[in-house]
Amino acid sequence: MKTIINYCSGGLGNRLKPMASCYAISQLTNRELQMYWHPTTRCGGIFNKLFTNDIKNIEIDKLVELNDVKIYSYQSYIDHDANLNGNHQLKRLSERFPVIPLSRSNEILTDEAETIIVYDNGFLNGIDSNITTNFFGVLNPNDKIKSSVKEFCSQNLINTGVIGVHARGTDFESSGVTADHYLKMIK
Repeated sequence: MKTIINYCSGGLGNRLKPMASCYAISQLTNRELQMYWHPTTRCGGIFNKLFTNDIKNIEIDKLVELNDVKIYSYQSYIDHDANLNGNHQLKRLSERFPVIPLSRSNEILTDEAETIIVYDNGFLNGIDSNITTNFFGVLNPNDKIKSSVKEFCSQNLINTGVIGVHARGTDFESSGVTADHYLKMIK
């Protein structure tokens, strides 16, 4: 069966956003959704310990054995991940197989490669946003996380209709957007 592999790196949100796009692609193309999820300093969590969803985690030794692969990413992202995390397997794959720029991610829907690897930290362009966001409706945190959230909400008199937002100033102020502007956009 043809597969799409989300190569996960970065923080939790930076892993789940492209995972949502890969989920949408798997739904639209009947590809098996897999992931390469390794803990790093930015996200020490392991997917199957955080969530109950049954998504196969491909091991690093299996990743480098793949054939008929296309990688949708930017070479600079791949090089950065190799340098930051000391993980050079994706870089080695990028020396054997084509790296298609993320600006062409809509081509994944018709790509005939046996295995497609996606490495990005955001949602992919050109992929149905309704199906992409459906992923968050089927993403199932484990019972311990659900219980902790329920207890936190109860202790702090927060109802389940409240939406939490995590934003670091370094994520948006470097692009010229201030925290005040960001807060106004949320309102």
